[in-house]
Amino acid sequence: MKISQLQHAELFTLLAFIFLLIIFSVQGSLTEENPEPNENPRELKAKIDKLTEENDKLKAKLKEREKEFPPNIIIEGAGKYAFPSGSGGLTRNLKNFIATDLVKIIEDNFNQYDIDTVVVIGHTDGQSVGNPVSNLDETLEKSATGDLAISNINPGSNADLGLIRALAVVKELQRIKSDDNRLQKLSGQTSFRAYSAGQLTLPNGEFAQPDPNPNAERRRIEIRFTKTRETTTAQ
Repeated sequence: MKISQLQHAELFTLLAFIFLLIIFSVQGSLTEENPEPNENPRELKAKIDKLTEENDKLKAKLKEREKEFPPNIIIEGAGKYAFPSGSGGLTRNLKNFIATDLVKIIEDNFNQYDIDTVVVIGHTDGQSVGNPVSNLDETLEKSATGDLAISNINPGSNADLGLIRALAVVKELQRIKSDDNRLQKLSGQTSFRAYSAGQLTLPNGEFAQPDPNPNAERRRIEIRFTKTRETTTAQ
């Protein structure tokens, strides 16, 4: 089992873009159309030093911004933490991992960041579930409220399967909060969200191409942290 913390790639992309602009602005004064610099070498060096200093400050600020956001946690759906094929049932190994490692990660993040919600997203590979009939519409709410075991849900698609697995993790976290007196900063009813991405998104964030072959690297549970805020309705 390996946990991956997804980096804030957009911040570093912005940094790289600004740095390239700095380089191009300096090189622009030395093009073939203008072979002589606009300033003397001493003035040009001073300008470069100032831009480099500003770039270093920006880099430091972006590094600080990273500390404002909690990491995303990936539970890889392979090896001893894999779900049974086509099922949302939690294996003993996965339950043990949730009760020990995952709960501690959640508690640490809630202590460190201004968040109040755990979002659990189920991802699958592109192979067909093989069950043409889904009873998700009839059973999902009952399973979420605890009136029906998750094992009674029959997925009819990968979107179904991803949601069932995410819900299974959420239900286990809710059970731990209720029975083991842990995760006390979370609300048992509103602090957990279960979603499905099905087979849509690859681990690198790109949309997947059609691929019906088994691929354990695409099967995963993603844990994200967020904070509920006032909502507005688009007009």
